[in-house]
Amino acid sequence: MQIEQHILAQSWLFADLEASERALQRLTTWLPKIQERDFFPSTETEATQAIYAQCSQALYEFAIAIYTYNDPASPLTGTEIRSEKEA
Repeated sequence: MQIEQHILAQSWLFADLEASERALQRLTTWLPKIQERDFFPSTETEATQAIYAQCSQALYEFAIAIYTYNDPASPLTGTEIRSEKEA
């Protein structure tokens, strides 16, 4: 997952966030089109929806980390921010 790579690299750039937002937007557009053509729903269909929800949540948490890191009023500005997986 690209967001995970940015977190591990401690890359807190708005450009990374914008690229990730565009990628999720593409998935958001494609998912209904794919579901529309899915004539044989299976466990993979449910797994896809769960993974999409995880991606949305990861992007939300990544956005919070980036804004926190770059906020001059935040006590965490410029410090290492850990993901929940690392904590």
